[in-house]
Amino acid sequence: MGRAFVYVILGGGVAAGYVALEFARRGGYSRGELCIISEEAEPTRIRLGSWNVGSLTGKLRELVDVATRRRVNILCVQETKWKGQKAKEVENTGYKLWYTGTTSGRNGVGILIDRSLKDGVVDVRRHGDRIILVRLIVGDSALNVISAYAPQVASEVFGVSRGGKQEAKDTWWWNDKVCKGLSRRRRSVSKRLHLDKSATNIEGYKIAKRAAKRAVSVAKGQAYDNLYQRLGTKEGEKDIYRMARIRERKTRDINQIKCIKDGVGRLLVRDEEIKDRWREYFDKLFNGEEEGPILELDDSFDDNNRRFVRRIQETEIEEALKRMKSGKAMGPDGIPHRIDESRDGVNRKLELWRHTLECKGFRLSRAKTEYMMCEFSVTRHEDGDVSLNGQLVAKKDTFRYLGSMLQKDGDIDEDVRHRNFSRLVEMASSIRRLMRQEGATKAKKVAPYERPALSKGYLLPEGAARLPGFHTCVGANDELLTPKWYKEQGIELILGTKVISADVRRKALVTAVGETISYKTLIIATGARALKLEEFGIQGSDAENICYLRNIHDADKLVNAMKSCSGGNAVVIGGGYIGMECAAALVTNKIRVTMVFPEKHCMARLFTPRIAEYYENYYTSKGVTFVKGTVLTSFEKDATGKVTAVILKDGKRLPADMVVVGIGIRANTSLFEGQLVVSMVNDGIKVNGQMQTSESSVYAVGDVAAFPIKLFDGDVRRLEHVDSARRTARHAVSAILEPAKTRDINYLPFFYSRVFTLSWQFYGDNVGEVVHFGEFTNSSPRFGAYWVNKGRITGAFLEGGSREEYEAISVAVGRKTKVTEMAELGKQGLAFAVQESQKQMSDSGLAIGERPTYVWHATAAVVAAVSIAAVGYWYGRKRRRW
Repeated sequence: MGRAFVYVILGGGVAAGYVALEFARRGGYSRGELCIISEEAEPTRIRLGSWNVGSLTGKLRELVDVATRRRVNILCVQETKWKGQKAKEVENTGYKLWYTGTTSGRNGVGILIDRSLKDGVVDVRRHGDRIILVRLIVGDSALNVISAYAPQVASEVFGVSRGGKQEAKDTWWWNDKVCKGLSRRRRSVSKRLHLDKSATNIEGYKIAKRAAKRAVSVAKGQAYDNLYQRLGTKEGEKDIYRMARIRERKTRDINQIKCIKDGVGRLLVRDEEIKDRWREYFDKLFNGEEEGPILELDDSFDDNNRRFVRRIQETEIEEALKRMKSGKAMGPDGIPHRIDESRDGVNRKLELWRHTLECKGFRLSRAKTEYMMCEFSVTRHEDGDVSLNGQLVAKKDTFRYLGSMLQKDGDIDEDVRHRNFSRLVEMASSIRRLMRQEGATKAKKVAPYERPALSKGYLLPEGAARLPGFHTCVGANDELLTPKWYKEQGIELILGTKVISADVRRKALVTAVGETISYKTLIIATGARALKLEEFGIQGSDAENICYLRNIHDADKLVNAMKSCSGGNAVVIGGGYIGMECAAALVTNKIRVTMVFPEKHCMARLFTPRIAEYYENYYTSKGVTFVKGTVLTSFEKDATGKVTAVILKDGKRLPADMVVVGIGIRANTSLFEGQLVVSMVNDGIKVNGQMQTSESSVYAVGDVAAFPIKLFDGDVRRLEHVDSARRTARHAVSAILEPAKTRDINYLPFFYSRVFTLSWQFYGDNVGEVVHFGEFTNSSPRFGAYWVNKGRITGAFLEGGSREEYEAISVAVGRKTKVTEMAELGKQGLAFAVQESQKQMSDSGLAIGERPTYVWHATAAVVAAVSIAAVGYWYGRKRRRW
């Protein structure tokens, strides 16, 4: 089973969103031909509550209404005063109640669970009328919910009763017409009675009440009449049993099982563990276990007659077959065995069978009719064919009858093989159904979003960014691509789905639930994953207070860790982008921070020592401590498994209430290893200037793609930045839809960051001689640097610039502006780039910030640089909440 699309986008980050946006703008696809496959998901947030209801009789629907309004997923109720140990579906609400009670009108507890979680229940345990436990699977975890009741036995006054009897009645017959009519009358009459309790209004109230009872009685009677009339028909007979089965099924504690136990009884909920358990089970089932001990038989077994037993003769079988009377050995089709000792006899019976069926109005398929001749005798052979109304019947060596495989030589190996295979298929189908269960036990699926928000606005203590606020492509001041937008554009979202294998030759992807998705063109936007400490030989990074940051799940874990250790100590491992931005966020959340990295200064891949010195001094003024030139070796943990200290290679011990790890990323290329060419230097999928891989039907964009950079003389680079993802995504779509008109990509590498009140941007490549300029002051920083290689500017950095100044340095880098005097460049500083950009813009007829009609103008590099700078400025300055 599978689906087919023309275009498949694999990934859930920035690049995937921009690919979809470009397709939507350009067209070139029909509704249902384009899809996005992403395993990105937001962790499920569960709200729990507890309520002593006094009595559940007549209050169940009220209870559900309150839970719905308050968005409570699991509600524990006490003093239900219901007798029995059952489960109950609350009609038309999606909620299900598990309850226990031993005496009517006393004690009793229950647990009410909403539609998103109720199918994940795997175990229910009841202890008397005061304790009930429900175990359910949520994601990869097993959650135990206990509702307990301790009655008040020492109070002098148990409570105050208003009297009257409340009854819980089924309202399946209720309809909108009755509901609206009664509500309208009740509001009108009740309002008049409340304002004036005159005899006229009281009488009017009584009349309205009697009318309401009549309306309810009529609606109820009509509903029952319709039901009885339907049940009285032939088709309605089946409905009686169906209704009984539904009623019985709704009272079950567990409808389906979504987990299994291993050999020692431990509950397994992860997909990989479940599959490994099934693999182990089948291995033992079909390959056998180790031979057990040899048993000594009792003496009584030796009394059996062990003399020669005569073999069953052929004549005995023939006599047994002849004694079979017509109709005595029928199959499920009501037709007796069609067996005969000769071909002529088989032909006669087949013809009789055909004639009988066709006289009754049935038609016998000649093409599907088969026969098998048993060759038990080595001396007797009979030539000829079996035919049906003049058409030859196919001869088979094996024959399937009543679930068994018969062989012409009387052997059973085909039957054994058939039964084993059938069992395998059945179990594989069961596994597939098990793993296809989604929704309640899975995290909330999310459409592609802007990942940079996770290390910025998402970590703010107040007014933090949350979805849907940063779905793509809002990061570039573009459209906000919510799930509704994808639906309107006819783009199918296959979210929360992991692809476990890919075959680019067959153009097929296989998901974790066994579904095959085929395509004509594949756009890979799988991005990269965070490097783990285990990859460097350091164990224990799965502790509760050790955090990485790559997706929403990681960000939520980091936010929860920050909330739990406000005023405590945090250790940040790594001095790159994630380390610097997370350190700033931790300080903002009033947490003391120590940064540890092996390099001589922070951002060693980009910053010069002078630039790094300024930022380190600024961070120090905010309370951050730097430990440089050493690495982490191990952790100290308490009895609960939480990290309490970090041990460094130089022997230092740093107290830690939480740890943030940002030591780099690695491109997600494992699905395509051995199928697509991977850049050995950049660890990404190698593409050409059209973003096309070594397989013509496959393209790669974003962090996973290693593409040639014209500015670097065609050197292949993999750039880990949101702007690269956006640009490569759009270029790939252009190359797919208009290959003849699309030239090779001409991209100017761009990076930015924003921490505290600081904001910087970098363009180009940091190779060559460095020239610094500007004021390196803490009060109003406005400084930068040029990188000059072979007499031309190849890179530029600027802190605290305006939009025009960022555009100026981007143009200078994009045009590889010539430098004659290094000393003069240092004196002029930023003014050099501004003057050169204005001169070049006037020569080309463009003003800074203006976009030309045709992208592939002679000044394409300048235009691209201006566009990138404009977007970069908007990223760095305008999106403060990010």
